[in-house]
Amino acid sequence: VVGIAVLLLFSQTGLFSRGFYEMGLIAQSSMFPMLVFDKDGVGIMLAFILKFFPFIGIAVLSLLLTTLNDYEEQAAMLGANWWQRFRYVLLPMMLPSIMFSSILVFAYAFGSFEVPFLLGSTSPKALALLAYQEYTSVDLNTRPEAMAIANIITLIMVAVVILAYLRLNSMNRRAAVEHAKA
Repeated sequence: VVGIAVLLLFSQTGLFSRGFYEMGLIAQSSMFPMLVFDKDGVGIMLAFILKFFPFIGIAVLSLLLTTLNDYEEQAAMLGANWWQRFRYVLLPMMLPSIMFSSILVFAYAFGSFEVPFLLGSTSPKALALLAYQEYTSVDLNTRPEAMAIANIITLIMVAVVILAYLRLNSMNRRAAVEHAKA
């Protein structure tokens, strides 16, 4: 749904292009920047941002609504301005939640093929899309290549997720030790 929405909104014949044309900001719809089907993948990035921003936002919001208000109020009573409260209180406490949800988002986005399939350029192809196209090809000799690509995607995702998790865990342990010393 998000992929189709990005296609209908940000393509050169989309809603924003037509709106800019009607307002006189561009002379023709082809002057609208190519955000979909471009080689840089701007449309794909827009779709993933629109798709996953609420997921990360909910993870952070649940943290903000539970315990962070107490710490922020204490910092305000001790004389911290809004920037100091954000930088020294809120951000360090939100960072683990942001990072853990970002790991999940990365794992899903890296293996996703539907958004690059709808919005990506024909070359270069995303790995997941390449695996899908090789697997569904009429030539059955390409299936082993598709399976190899799928296994490479899985290995990369598992390695990145494990490394990121271990790094975040060590950061949390260091922060807990420093907090206990204080």
